[in-house]
Amino acid sequence: MGEGKGDIIFGGLNPKVVFTEVINPHCGPCGRAINEPIPLLDIFPEDLQVRIRFTGRENDTESECAVLTHRLISYATTHTQVEIKKALTEGGIKI
Repeated sequence: MGEGKGDIIFGGLNPKVVFTEVINPHCGPCGRAINEPIPLLDIFPEDLQVRIRFTGRENDTESECAVLTHRLISYATTHTQVEIKKALTEGGIKI
């Protein structure tokens, strides 16, 4: 997962630029904001890294936000970067 526990990471392993997007999975503008940096990975696949970091309370495991965040992170650990990018940018993850 990388430096941030629970981050979803796309892109190069030794990038020149790291873009960290902090989002709440229940926030409409946050969901739309995911579409902004991910397409740049096609242009700069090795020089850019995009990290998606979810907000929330560390000890919260039962709220809707915590459950959804856990599902998103679990999805990211069992699917390819192509599948994750598509799910995040083309209408959401079917869980």
